[in-house]
Amino acid sequence: MFDNTKIPFYSWILKIVGTPVHMAPELLSGRYDSSADVYAFGILFWYICAGQVKLPNHFDQFQNKEQLWNSVKKGIRPECLPLFDYSCWNLMER
Repeated sequence: MFDNTKIPFYSWILKIVGTPVHMAPELLSGRYDSSADVYAFGILFWYICAGQVKLPNHFDQFQNKEQLWNSVKKGIRPECLPLFDYSCWNLMER
C-alpha cells in the first residue's frame, strides 16, 4: 500500500490545471488559501448574473492562457454588465 503521508502535499502538484478565467491570481503563485475559493465564486456569480456562459469581454480579448493569466495577476477582472443589479455587482467586487 502506498503511504502518501510522507510526501509533502506540494510535491503532488506538477502543473496548474483549471480554467484560467475561474482561477484566483494566488493559484498562479502556488501560495493561496480559502480566498481563492471566494474569487472563483465571484467569477461564477458573474456568469449567473449575466445569464450567459460567454466569456467576460475583458477576458475574451486574449489569444492564449498565458496572456490571460498575466492579466489576471495584474488585476484584470470581468466588467460590470448593464443588466447587473448594483447589489450583485457590489457583492462581486468584495
